[in-house]
Amino acid sequence: MGFDKPNPISLGLPAEHVSKWAVDTHALERHVARMNAANSAQRDGAARSAGGAGQGADGRLRPYAYKMPYVTVNDLKKRSKGWREFLCTDFLSKSYGFPRGYVDAKRRLDSNAFEYLGNYRAVVFFIFAAVLYNRPLALLGGVALVRV
Repeated sequence: MGFDKPNPISLGLPAEHVSKWAVDTHALERHVARMNAANSAQRDGAARSAGGAGQGADGRLRPYAYKMPYVTVNDLKKRSKGWREFLCTDFLSKSYGFPRGYVDAKRRLDSNAFEYLGNYRAVVFFIFAAVLYNRPLALLGGVALVRV
């Protein structure tokens, strides 16, 4: 991925944040390339079946396509999923676990945020409503901030 391509978020963020994002993305791509090289070196020529998440049929790691940077209005309008599924009440011991590393944490956070966007929207709305119920003058402060 080249960093010379225009990026829709680069106009809304300070240059140092965009630079950090570019460096992190480049480091992730180098890590994937190193892992692919290591997997290629370990292969003995036999056909390999598809591996776990993030691996192709040949055993090579695939770069993860993050969804949250490309959220559309239709994604924001989608209905929320069931609250039982959102809170993972069926399989608590299997649902909550530590990620295996930084890349795994980023992938899980991105997929979870995209999958349950409607649920998170509802949670934020109810928190906002509760704050306005307890402190109605906060609405005037928000209006004052918008006008400045």
